[in-house]
Amino acid sequence: FDTQTASIALGSILHCKMGNHLSSSNPVYPDVPLNEPPFRWSSDLSYWDASLGSFGDSTRRWIWLFFGVQNILATVIIGFVLLSILINKEARKKPFNLFLMFLMIPDLVFSGGDLFIYFLNYTAGRYISVAACKVQSFLLLFGATASCQVNALIAVELHRMLRHSNIRRRYFPPSKWAVTARCLMVYVAVACVSVVYSLNFNALSMRTPLSGGGIYCVAAPYDTRSALVYYIFPSSMFLWVPGGICTYVTVDVLRRGLLPK
Repeated sequence: FDTQTASIALGSILHCKMGNHLSSSNPVYPDVPLNEPPFRWSSDLSYWDASLGSFGDSTRRWIWLFFGVQNILATVIIGFVLLSILINKEARKKPFNLFLMFLMIPDLVFSGGDLFIYFLNYTAGRYISVAACKVQSFLLLFGATASCQVNALIAVELHRMLRHSNIRRRYFPPSKWAVTARCLMVYVAVACVSVVYSLNFNALSMRTPLSGGGIYCVAAPYDTRSALVYYIFPSSMFLWVPGGICTYVTVDVLRRGLLPK
């Protein structure tokens, strides 16, 4: 996801150099605004209006192509590592390798699904449909959130192992069924939240605009209420909770000197 953010920043630079102007979209809820005519940037635009801006068609096609190549590489690398663990019986028995597999699956789902949407967009020369926009929003939310949550599970288990080692107490790793159950519960919870926020239920005041200069879609807040809901609940799942857990584990490990000398 960091590479995609960097790519969007690169696209912004190219956009300014090439003299393309942002395009305005009509944010009529619950429709997803796509491929609207251009207008000139002005300083009085709201954050929501600015998020609906789009690069020129030629710039967007180049960025979709770049993202597509990037996702091909990511899908191949992740798939190779995942397959290597799956076909090795001894590797599959180790709980942390199983955690690693469950960590890679959301990334594989996101990069593979996103690759297909980027390919269709590049071929059509525009963002193809509202349905694809909502699917991409789901893929992005699910991939990022599930990955962060599984990282938090790994941090908790590593912390338990280091604490047992520090007091010379025998460490019993979780069984493969326990690891599977924990990760599947994370997947189900994250998938439910991702579906809700991608489908834009009225009660949540969320919309799924075409963001990032018209490159991708993701559920986003558009006023004070929706921003409050977004940053308290979904953000807690992919940022505050896993980030807090990993920070606590890091601080406790360093404070107690749990790392082996």
